[in-house]
Amino acid sequence: MNDTPKYFYDLIQQTALKFPDKESFRKRDSSGNFVGKTFRETLKQIDELTAGLIESKVAIGDKIAFLCDASPNWIVIDCAIVTSGAVSVPRGTDVTDDDIIYILSHSESKFAIVQKEKDRARLLKLKRKFPKLKQVFVIEKENFVLAQGKGTISELMNKGELALKKDSKIIQKRKSKTNPKNMATLIYTSGTTGSP
Repeated sequence: MNDTPKYFYDLIQQTALKFPDKESFRKRDSSGNFVGKTFRETLKQIDELTAGLIESKVAIGDKIAFLCDASPNWIVIDCAIVTSGAVSVPRGTDVTDDDIIYILSHSESKFAIVQKEKDRARLLKLKRKFPKLKQVFVIEKENFVLAQGKGTISELMNKGELALKKDSKIIQKRKSKTNPKNMATLIYTSGTTGSP
């Protein structure tokens, strides 16, 4: 492996190799304890989610709306989107319905990853306004615990875990088809003086 990282993924991978058991991305839980994930766990989740996105037919250059507030899971989702070759379209969940319609329509997002089930329900209620959207995945429940079941990040990770068992090079193959100079993130402003 080349020591000079070309991709953001390379930085995470190198850190996981150098400090596999070091815990990071800590957040206070409901008991008041600060808990996090090791870099090894973080890389594993990124790998599984990236492979899951690839298996779900996310293409290079696809836009993925990413509605999420501060969360220790944020870095995993964002890195996996970009590593899959897609473009992350992040926005906080406090966004107005009009801004959601504008952002998803303008970006032509085909997929969306949202923080909680209520955020998915909100998108689905507005879906006729952005017909290019194919699927919406939920990240977490309360206390940043990953949501389980159909239409969740966990479902994508399970799909990715199986894909990695079949082809351990799936991520490297996708990276070899992407250009690190391509757009990684499409950020829309808050729109306080008009449309984003």
